[in-house]
Amino acid sequence: MNNHNVSLNNSNAFSANYNRHNSVNPLQSSTADQMDSLHLLRNLKELSQLNKWIFITHAADIPSRAILEAAGIDLRKLVVLKESTSLSELEVINRALCANTASAIISSKPKLQEDVLSVLRNATVYSTKVMFTGSSVSLH
Repeated sequence: MNNHNVSLNNSNAFSANYNRHNSVNPLQSSTADQMDSLHLLRNLKELSQLNKWIFITHAADIPSRAILEAAGIDLRKLVVLKESTSLSELEVINRALCANTASAIISSKPKLQEDVLSVLRNATVYSTKVMFTGSSVSLH
């Protein structure tokens, strides 16, 4: 195992880094995307009440800060993972899972089905919910 660390922003950095993060407005999306966004918001509200972080990879598309706040999500629990110069997004997800400090990880959907299955296996081991954006997939 190499010594690369997953870079994390603390909860206060979510505010500072949010404007650079990918955000979507579910009200300007298709009906299917709106349903996915509403499902995501309900899950995030519930998960933000737990005593664990919610990690968001740099490539994930999530609703705007205002929408997250309006949905009752505790933004202090959201941690945006910085883009790594040495790790792929998949490696960042797996390292975040292994840290076992997150109730959920939100990321863009891996391109290969075998990568999706690998993430799901790891998520099961660590009892972490994994939600993929940019698709209708939300898995645990």
